Amino acid sequence: MLVNLFKHEWKSTCKIMFTIYGFTLGITLLASFLLSDSSMPLNISSANDTLSVIFDGVRGSVMLFYILTLFALCILTFIYMCSHFYKSMYSTQGYLTHTLPIKSTTIFHVKLLVSFLWMFLSVVTVLISVMILFFVASPITTKTIFSSEYVDYVLSALGMTLWQLVGWIFLYLVISCLSSLLMIFASMSIGQLFRQNKVGFSILAAIGIYFIEQFSSLILFLFLGNQIIDSSYEMFSPYHIPTLQDVLLSPPVLISLGISFLFSLSFYLICMVILQKHINLE
Repeated sequence: MLVNLFKHEWKSTCKIMFTIYGFTLGITLLASFLLSDSSMPLNISSANDTLSVIFDGVRGSVMLFYILTLFALCILTFIYMCSHFYKSMYSTQGYLTHTLPIKSTTIFHVKLLVSFLWMFLSVVTVLISVMILFFVASPITTKTIFSSEYVDYVLSALGMTLWQLVGWIFLYLVISCLSSLLMIFASMSIGQLFRQNKVGFSILAAIGIYFIEQFSSLILFLFLGNQIIDSSYEMFSPYHIPTLQDVLLSPPVLISLGISFLFSLSFYLICMVILQKHINLE
């Protein structure tokens, strides 16, 4: 039953997501073609200044649209996942969802997992899109960047191995994606407790949770101010050149990660308590 639920959740969201990914791929290929040398078979710049200006304007417009598309990809994924969660859990469609012969908490876990996977895939899609653009527009530079000598040089400057870098990136992606999703899911769970204007109360709950999180972080950083200042002074002293690993292991970064993890856990517990005892579909 759990596998079937995961398949159903995946299929119900994949149509929209693959459409977004396909659109992103099309814009990527168009931008890559316009930036490549083959996009201008004739020497337009020397033949006609007007055509050169027009072509440069088209290039600039497409590149601007490409950048906006990459930003929109992650934002639309997040908005769609949150909207799908609310509709399938707390709107009229929620009546059908909660009649399934499976616990509401299990349904929540499946939806959270699928939402996280789509957000993670969106970030990966952005990275692949940028790599395609660089490879097509400047293959020589791309090959140089990904050469073993250049990679070893960059990693030595960063002060970590390739797997350590990948591990840190993965950790940040997991925490940031789950923290954002759980905050909105918790806000929606709180908002559905009210009989009227559930969406409005969900928005108010999200605003309240955000301010509580920021205020708590500020208080904690002020409380640990001396330790943070001392560690930052040692790291950025004239006698020490900090690496990326030094920055990632510094108290401010570790404290931020810890705060995000604790609030994510709190959001998760809020969702669990409400789903187990306080579901209100009236």
